[in-house]
Amino acid sequence: MKKTVITPIRRTLRRGIASLLLICGMCQPALAEGESKLTLLFKDGHKQSYVLATRPKVTFDDSKLYVASNDVSDEYVLADVNKFVFDDIQTAIAEVKDGECRLTFVDGTTVVVEGIGASKAVSLYDVAGKSLAATKADASGKAVVSLASCQPGVYVVSVEGGKAYKVIKNK
Repeated sequence: MKKTVITPIRRTLRRGIASLLLICGMCQPALAEGESKLTLLFKDGHKQSYVLATRPKVTFDDSKLYVASNDVSDEYVLADVNKFVFDDIQTAIAEVKDGECRLTFVDGTTVVVEGIGASKAVSLYDVAGKSLAATKADASGKAVVSLASCQPGVYVVSVEGGKAYKVIKNK
């Protein structure tokens, strides 16, 4: 009879995946369909949240965690993520907390990025890398980027010294 040996790394990976599956399963009924705030909590203490018109799907493979909805498509290194949670809509509109960066996609045409730091540059690019718009965050660390004049498609919102978000304009 063959004995399977599970190394400590494989055991930790299995426990992490099992924990993520458990968290995901427990959080599913928290919101009504169409209302969603997803928060990712990272091992280094920072947070990334998304407030979207439709509830995003969170999936993962051996090395990446993926966030996808009608409005956004994003990925993270799975080993960097401590956990993710879905919050109720009242929590979603609360003030951005220290260490949290939040992306809100309003009405399918306006992207609001908060918690990025005052005067940080935020740019909008098409998928070919062409710069379409640029702005700077206000004193509270909030920047607004409009996709109103853009055709439906995939765009990248890039924060100076930070994350780039893949957003999807549907109309």
